[in-house]
Parts: sequence; C-alpha cells; structure tokens
Amino acid sequence: MTELRKLLESFLAGEVVLEELPQKFESLLENHSDLAMSSAVWLDAAVKDGRLSETVCSSLKTVLDNHLAASFFDPDIRDPGKPDTPDESRDEPKTLVVEAASTAMGTRSIAGEGALQKEQITEIRSAEVDVVVKVGSLIGGRYQLLTQLGSGGMGKVFKARDRLREEAQDRDPYIAVKILSDEFKKHPDSMIAMQREAKRAQTLSHPNVINVHDFFRDGPHLYLTMELLDGKPLDELLRADYWGGLPFDEAWPIIDGVSRALQYGHKKGIVHSDIKPANIFICNDGTVKVLDLGIARPIPLANVPDSEQTAFDPGKRLGTLTPAYASLEMWSQEEPDPRDDIYALACVAYMLLAGIHPFKSKSAKKAVEQNLVPKKIDSISRGQWSAISGGLEFRRNDRIKSVDQFRSLFEPESVVRKRRRVAILVGLLVVVIVSLFGLQYY
Repeated sequence: MTELRKLLESFLAGEVVLEELPQKFESLLENHSDLAMSSAVWLDAAVKDGRLSETVCSSLKTVLDNHLAASFFDPDIRDPGKPDTPDESRDEPKTLVVEAASTAMGTRSIAGEGALQKEQITEIRSAEVDVVVKVGSLIGGRYQLLTQLGSGGMGKVFKARDRLREEAQDRDPYIAVKILSDEFKKHPDSMIAMQREAKRAQTLSHPNVINVHDFFRDGPHLYLTMELLDGKPLDELLRADYWGGLPFDEAWPIIDGVSRALQYGHKKGIVHSDIKPANIFICNDGTVKVLDLGIARPIPLANVPDSEQTAFDPGKRLGTLTPAYASLEMWSQEEPDPRDDIYALACVAYMLLAGIHPFKSKSAKKAVEQNLVPKKIDSISRGQWSAISGGLEFRRNDRIKSVDQFRSLFEPESVVRKRRRVAILVGLLVVVIVSLFGLQYY
C-alpha cells in the first residue's frame, strides 16, 4: 500500500491534479498485482478519516472495478507450465476452447495451447467444469462463485451460493469455498495438505477456529467448503482502521481469541505454524477466528498414539512459512513445538498495540544477525510487556513455554486485581473464622 499512499499524498499536496489521479492509479494497479485486493479497503478508510472526498474515492473505485473486470475476462490465459510457442512435434490440436459453465457472467474461458490431454478434455466437457475458476463459475455442480474474498499461498477464497441449500429454501444459502491454486496444485503433496486442513479444522471444533465443512475434487479443481464469515481479516484492519495500533482494551479481545484457539489446538496436538494477521479474521460481531490450517503441523502426544505425525508433516514436505512470523526453529526445520506459535502470537500482539512489526517485518534470522531488539511498548504494564518480550525470544528454550502462560501474563490488570481481591477476602474470612473458633474454645 506504500505506492498508493504516496500517490494520494502527492494528490493532497497538489503535486498531482485531479485529472491525472485515475490514470496514475490505474498504472499502479497494473504494476502491482497485489494492490487491487486491498486498495478498496484503504480508500474507504481514507474517506472515513476525512483524507479523501466521496467523489475522489468513487472515481478511483471505478478504475479499480474496471481493472478487476479486465482481470477476470483476460482471454490470454495460458498454461503456466508450457512455453508460449507451439510444439511442432505434436499431432494433437494446439488450441482448445471450452464452453464455461459460468452462465451468470455470460462468458467462456479459453485454455492455452496444448494445455490438456484428450481424456481431460472429455472429462471437463462432460462435467461442465470451468478450466479457469472465476466469479460466476459453478463448482461441484452445486456452488456458484459470487465474489472473491481473498487469496493466499494455497489458493483463492470465494463467497458462493449453495444451490442445494437454496433449493431447500434455506434462508442463508451462502458459504465460503477455498480453491487450491494452480501453482500450489503442482506440488505432489498438495492434495494431502488440503485434506489435512479440512480434517484438522473439523477436529478443532472451537468458537475461535473457522468451521470447515468438507474437502472435494471437481475435475481439475481441489476445494474446501467452509463457513462464510462476515467481517475483515486482521491484515486489512491493520492497514486501515487499526493503523498506528490499538489501545490495550481493544487489542486484548483479539489477542485473547487467538490465544484460546492456539491453546485448544496445542492440547489436541496441533501447532498452527502460520499465525499472522492474514490468518486472523475479525467478524462484525467481534468474534475472532483463526484461519488456514493448511500447514499446521502435528506434534507427538503421549495420549494420542495414532497421531498422524509419521504419515505427513506439511511443514517439512511443503517447506512453507511466512518469514516475518516464523520462529528461528522453523527456518531450520526443527520438530514442531507450541513455542513456534507463541513467537508468531507475540509478533501479532506487538503489531496490534504498536502498529508496527517488532523487528520491522524482518525474519527471525535477519533479526538475530542484526541484533535487533523490539522497542518497549509504554502503554502496557510490566507483566504484559514481559509476555510479549518473552514470546519474542529468538531461542526456543528462552521463550515463554505455553500459550496459557502468555495469556496469564497478558490478562488485563483489572482481572488480576479482582482475583487477588477475592483471594485476600477469602484469606481474611478464614482468619476470622479460625479466630472465632479459637476464642470460643478459649
């Protein structure tokens, strides 16, 4: 968002005139592919804060809508694994046009030259599956994709209408569908990773963990169905509404919700391994949900002899991590440990309170090499700072041992004081009762 912020600052300073602004914004969208999905949120926040007028915001959103529409209808969709030049040695047809099932959009998708084998062509035509998944596509003959909600390392998430629910006159026929990306699908363990995500999420039936329904395959597509959440991911909120950090009273419910989800997962023998703002969702009713268990890693438990640890460990097989939130031990691919999640949780807690990453978004490896030390947050108590600083320790043995310990140190002081007051009152009451019995005996 730095580029967009600079552009708007230049506009507000009079360096860019109103007529030039849409054209420059369009150029930014073309040069920065990740800007489109978050710019609408940032523009709304700018209007809310009084930095932009409704007219300017509406003008820029028109440019954004046109850019997204062009992206969806790009006719030059080629197989990323094949060269653009046709292979003269092959006798099969070089171009395939598949009638898409996206009747809502009234379009058709075109697969690249030599992208599919004849058997695949027959399967896709008979099943009426879109080669390229987009808004309007029908997945599994049941789920109509309505809008794209986001994207990540594993794939894209769409809001979808469940036709079966709709046929049953369900008042809320909408769900979320997560579709594995073509790039991730090339990995030989991709199907196992997605199936494990569904299984783990179903195992972790908890108010602070997203509810995943099931795992399916439709032609070339692998996908998950899950509950549709109404709200925003934390990374978007940190760039807009939470810009600059939050007071402790507002940050605590989020930290508490994530902590409770991790506590529950660790007791079930699962380390999330990818806690970060993008995987934390804040619902409009205030509920905090932890998302994306795709690379969650099993840990050995004495009371769980049938643990799947020996069968599949995605942290090692897939080699996936988010640099700014991965512990030092994750970089060296050591055995999973709950303290890996505690490092990431401490990073998130710091960002919520300070508005910035404790090590300026540098990885633990870089932070160690450069001897970086997080700046103390003055707005919190000594005990709360000890929780964050203890969670940010680079060496696992120096880090806070459990999420339970992190929460107990981080709880609001009012809660701690109440507990101490009750303990003192109980103690005094015991003393009084013992004294009365003593006097009576005497």
